[in-house]
Amino acid sequence: MSQIIIQRKTEYINLLRKYRIYLNNNKTDKIAGGETLVIDVEPGLHEIQAAIDWCQSNRLSFEIAEGETLEIEVRSNALLKYSVQIALLSLIPLLLYNFFVNTAFNPFLYLWPVLMLVPGYFITIGRKRYLQISKTEFHMAS
Repeated sequence: MSQIIIQRKTEYINLLRKYRIYLNNNKTDKIAGGETLVIDVEPGLHEIQAAIDWCQSNRLSFEIAEGETLEIEVRSNALLKYSVQIALLSLIPLLLYNFFVNTAFNPFLYLWPVLMLVPGYFITIGRKRYLQISKTEFHMAS
């Protein structure tokens, strides 16, 4: 028997929600933030994917040999994770311009569309890229 070890680090995005794990299009388990999940599999060709609500990760195909252990990490998309920070940092030049030029420009009218642009993409058109799943090299504590 072979094993797949799936690790999900703790991230503030989706912190209180579990990801569903699908192996060969069959729901196998759920994984919460900070958890490590071990799944026993038969040797051969497999496909794994994670999902949360209607959003998904990429499909990861792999071949595993008898007695082999494959390590996988599942996480939110990096662009989605940092979208709020990116939006807030993009306000700095606008605030500086507003301060030095002394205009009646309200930078918070700019903030709303920027804050909604990235998450809006990932819950609509980019819903199959909301999560990321990849092979990794991590070592479990003994």
